[in-house]
Amino acid sequence: NTLWTFVANEGSFGSNNGTVSMIDEFNEVYETELIGGVVQSIEVYNNKLIVAINVSEKLAIFDISETGLSNWVEVDLSGTPPREIAVVNGRAYVSCWGDSDYNVYGTVPGYLKVVNLETLEVESSIEVGIMPEGLLYDLSNLWVANSGGSTLSKVDVASNTVIETIEVGQGPQNIEINNEDVYVSRRYYDSSWNEFHGSSKISGGNVIIK
Repeated sequence: NTLWTFVANEGSFGSNNGTVSMIDEFNEVYETELIGGVVQSIEVYNNKLIVAINVSEKLAIFDISETGLSNWVEVDLSGTPPREIAVVNGRAYVSCWGDSDYNVYGTVPGYLKVVNLETLEVESSIEVGIMPEGLLYDLSNLWVANSGGSTLSKVDVASNTVIETIEVGQGPQNIEINNEDVYVSRRYYDSSWNEFHGSSKISGGNVIIK
């Protein structure tokens, strides 16, 4: 086999039965053993599969070969449930909530955990906004959507510092860039869990909120 498609299976909340499925080029499907509670997201980097496991508050990292996954190791992220992953310069930047004890929204800032994929050590912890979710790297900076608030954090990956915080409207979730304009999808709730949606655009230093 020379081709794998990986699928994150979050499992049942509270059951620690999340897995990853693998589909090979012959359409055969394989599944890992149970790896933890709520598989949130996955990212492939070179010959490694990085798995963010939310409730278990850890990363699982596997080697990828023609026979599948092997050499399972873990990175402890205790106290900061991981959400999304972006790999930049051999490091996994992981958006992590500041706590897991909240009603509708958290009340404390979250973090970008910077994990060296060679040493598997957490090299840095960058404070961003409340409940960070989506990440996007623009070849210079890493953008972070702080879903529990109303901001994007712009992080300089050379210094691992937040260089700008931009108001974009409540509940930013995911980010895309096109022709140097930044587009943001937003989803947010009131105290009764009524759901609302919006979008925003950053263009030439101006923010347009829909």
